[in-house]
Amino acid sequence: MRHIYALETEPALDAYDLSIHEECSLITFTFAEEAVARGDTTDARRFYEESLVAAKRIADSIQAPLLYRNLSMIYHRLGAYREAIVYYSKSFGAEENPTPTMIGIGNSYVQEGKEELGIFAYQIAFGTRRRYDG
Repeated sequence: MRHIYALETEPALDAYDLSIHEECSLITFTFAEEAVARGDTTDARRFYEESLVAAKRIADSIQAPLLYRNLSMIYHRLGAYREAIVYYSKSFGAEENPTPTMIGIGNSYVQEGKEELGIFAYQIAFGTRRRYDG
């Protein structure tokens, strides 16, 4: 079953100037969420990345950490664990509760075959080990 969205086709995306409209970040984020819901990680990744570009251009410091975390989840789903860790790390420190981010980092390390680093991240997430700030 093919889903039809206003911004799904390339011509519609080209016509929509992401650099000058603040709404673009929210619109592309919404399309990314819809792509995740229908299991289309390729479109979700593309829309999250476009949303992040728009958010950076408008210096939206509240939305960018959320987008980084969402991008990391998409990369994790795609099996790109190194990229997932990079984006999780970018979102770290900008959240009131870093536990989900540390769990995500741990999950990506474990999937990458780096169990010790994954366990370390889980320990930080659950407060059994302090994060090194040096």
